[in-house]
Amino acid sequence: MITIPRTLKKQFKKGISQYIQEMGRDIVVVLPPYSTDCPNCLYDTSAKKSANVYDLQFIRPVNIFPGKPIQKTVYPQPFDTTEDDISPDVQYDPSLSNPKILKSSICPVCRGLGILTEENKICIRAHITWNPKEEFLDLSAGRDGVPICRIKTFKEHYALCRDSKSFTIDGVKCIVDTPPRVKGLGDIHLIEFYAIQVPVDDSVTIKYDGDPRINKDLVGQASDQASAASPTTPPIIPSDDGAW
Repeated sequence: MITIPRTLKKQFKKGISQYIQEMGRDIVVVLPPYSTDCPNCLYDTSAKKSANVYDLQFIRPVNIFPGKPIQKTVYPQPFDTTEDDISPDVQYDPSLSNPKILKSSICPVCRGLGILTEENKICIRAHITWNPKEEFLDLSAGRDGVPICRIKTFKEHYALCRDSKSFTIDGVKCIVDTPPRVKGLGDIHLIEFYAIQVPVDDSVTIKYDGDPRINKDLVGQASDQASAASPTTPPIIPSDDGAW
């Protein structure tokens, strides 16, 4: 049995980290959106949407998505009711110069959906190679000729990449084609997977610099994105080659 010296492992890990940081670039991981029940209306459980009835008990503002980059305050907005029905203690949005009961038959806060959602994005550092020529890629039918990129990033991002809905890479929208696999020298040092560009009609160019909705706390949020029933670190499954 060949034993790899610990010092060599440390040098390998340090070298990989420096390479990704210096030669890699930022990509945006799009995760399932944050969602919460609309506090302004009653929810129709059978129709799975708003009952479009103002919740008379909602009289004070609430903070939704606390601790997230997109946290915000939702104020009561009575609608389709009368002043006799609502509490005189309702705290309207102070930015409204003339707060009043709306005549709308649809909840003005959630637009009849019954839930409030916000995009969930996070920025990570990764090494990107578009259309790697040295590897044979077995793409599914109908994907021949579709741009594909190989992504290598830190193991801390395993849960993020596994749970992602899509990525924005070099301004191009991509989706995962192969699940993340682990690579390293003896220990796990990084993960690798492939993503393909979505059809041109569905692709968008996104500039995320300065967008407050995108969380740029690279590693700190990684383990928070995984579901409770799934691991936040990659399983010990060696890759089919020794190259990083």
